[in-house]
Amino acid sequence: MPPLHHRQPGLLAAALVHPEVWCGLIADGQHVDPLMLQLILKINSRRGLFLVSDALAPLGLDEGVYLGSAR
Repeated sequence: MPPLHHRQPGLLAAALVHPEVWCGLIADGQHVDPLMLQLILKINSRRGLFLVSDALAPLGLDEGVYLGSAR
């Protein structure tokens, strides 16, 4: 996705200001910079915002090889 830019705000800006769009992000300081997180929280303080994890299904299990399930 193109970055947020003052002359071409793009999809991100459109999503952040649209009243019916929910925003999801990985707030770990690596996927989304903490300053951008502050901006998103200010913009979406009264609307839909949800946190996403990038953890894999075997998170927390003992070391080993785990095969994905066919769903």
